[in-house]
Order: sequence, then structure tokens, then C-alpha cells
Amino acid sequence: MFQNKKILFFRHAESKYSFNASDDHEISLTDKGIRDCYIVAKKLKVFNVVPDLFISSSAKRALETCSILKDSLNSKSEINISPTIYNNNVLSLLKVIKNIDDMFNCILIVGHNPTMQNIANIVNDNNIYLFPPCSFIYCDFYKSKIYFQKNQNQISQNFLGYCYL
Repeated sequence: MFQNKKILFFRHAESKYSFNASDDHEISLTDKGIRDCYIVAKKLKVFNVVPDLFISSSAKRALETCSILKDSLNSKSEINISPTIYNNNVLSLLKVIKNIDDMFNCILIVGHNPTMQNIANIVNDNNIYLFPPCSFIYCDFYKSKIYFQKNQNQISQNFLGYCYL
């Protein structure tokens, strides 16, 4: 029996800036980024969106974002760390998705721009020109029907769109 899959493509929350490019992988979230994670998690709870699988880039800021979301949603799931997501492209992310076990129905993936914004633009008929930190697009993969529907009851300013695929 076919079950629809839901994927939340998240851009990590606001992170500290580093002038040293070699430290990029170790950059932490700012206080604002941490607060934003809690706000978004609270909104997800209201709409009963609790992923059964969490996947994060190996970058510290993505892991922190994913961890706060998972803990705030009271999830018992582990976070799967995927180094492939860090500093990569849409095709690499699609390979990660392709390898997800069918037993998972709601997946949250935390990554980086421009990949997250590019994914959002692929599944969305409207161009998203700004995919700010701690924003996401929620996709429902159902019977391969492709269309985009703007949610009338947006769950937060961080919610950029809802699509059925």
C-alpha cells in the first residue's frame, strides 16, 4: 500500500559569522538562531508535524538546529548525520533522500543554502528569492501529482510554502 511521504527541507538557523573560511564547519548558532528554532518547533507542534526521521548536515550549525527541533518536538528519533549535505548540491541531496528507508513517513532535513533554496524552487512554481535562516518548505509526496498550494494558514514567517508531489 502506498503511503505518502512528507519532507521538511530546512535551512539551518542564523549562525555566527566567521572571517576564517576554514572554520565554516564549526560555526555555531547565534542566540537569535536558537530562539527561532524553538519558535518554529512550537508552530510545528501546533500543526502536529513531528518527523519520524531527522537528517542533518554535518556542520555544527545544522546539527544544532536539528537537535533543538528534535528535542522541542519530543521526538525519540536519532539524528542521522549526512556529510553529503554539507557544501553540496541538489543532486547530492536527492541521493540522500533516495536512500531513506520506506518505513519513515515524515522526514526533516536540515541543510544549507543555496541547496535548500534550489530544492524549494524546483518543487515550487513560484520563485523563492529569499530562503532565510530557519525557514523551510514542507513537501507532501503523494501519488506523484505535482502542484503547489500556498497554505492559507501559514504556520510562521519561516514557512515558505507547501507543495504536493
